[in-house]
Amino acid sequence: MLKEKIYDFIKNETYAVVSTTNRAGHPESALVGFSQTESLEIVFATQDKTRKIENILHNPNVAIAIGPGDEKYTGIQIEGSARVVRVEDAGEYADAHYKKIPSARPRKEDEGECFVIVTLSWARYTDVGSKPEEVIEDYLDAD
Repeated sequence: MLKEKIYDFIKNETYAVVSTTNRAGHPESALVGFSQTESLEIVFATQDKTRKIENILHNPNVAIAIGPGDEKYTGIQIEGSARVVRVEDAGEYADAHYKKIPSARPRKEDEGECFVIVTLSWARYTDVGSKPEEVIEDYLDAD
């Protein structure tokens, strides 16, 4: 049930905050445009020289927060493991990403463009606008 709730919510969202840790162990966060797969992997494109990529290559553990920022009162918190994929090797990830975020397609040819694919291990769905409030969290990698 949690996976379905997350997917139904994030399929209509475009932006997420991705948090990584640098070599000194300090957190670093970035706003990214994201897409998702049907198997609930989070996908975003970025340049290979960004702090995100440097951090992920050092420590693949990431945290992601997704929420519309309006009066919906719903949000998703996710933790998982990220991997970096070159744009030319991204295949279906790239196709799905550019379908959801067509404005990202022109950067496909940029030198250093790559994709990050996050496999989820834990998630929390929160809807404080519903009565009663709905909060569901669980580990997702124990299937």
